[in-house]
Amino acid sequence: MTERIIDLAQEPARLSVRNQCLRIEREGQPETTVPLAEVAVLVVSNPCVSFTSAVVAGLAQAGASLVVCDAQHMPAAMLLPLEAHFVQGERFARQAKAALIGAVMGRFVVEPALSVRREASQVEGGESRTLADMAARTAASLATVYARKARALILPEL
Repeated sequence: MTERIIDLAQEPARLSVRNQCLRIEREGQPETTVPLAEVAVLVVSNPCVSFTSAVVAGLAQAGASLVVCDAQHMPAAMLLPLEAHFVQGERFARQAKAALIGAVMGRFVVEPALSVRREASQVEGGESRTLADMAARTAASLATVYARKARALILPEL
């Protein structure tokens, strides 16, 4: 099986899928079909190329990548199939989990600790100030402990 790199840079085209084949329709030329299983990368450089969502899904199911370029024909976006590229899919999953940890830690751990510190800085006076500082330090250390535990639970492999 050959793996083809198809670059659509020269002229406008319409892409669609029929019978597990990529259909390329260009004005003034006969329709071209390529089996999706033979496509490794589809590069769309011309801004007048249109394609259906079935093209994107079919390429992903076949393990092919889609690269979309900007007006200067430089890559602007790349769509990778999650199933076919195990390493990339795993990397995406880890990034999503890390983003979740950041959101959870910010909302439930860091913000309350900062709130306690703000309140401690507003307290005036000797003993009250000392107690507020102790509370702020305790909240900060608890936030650190909970952050480590949450990270270990959610991302044990990192």
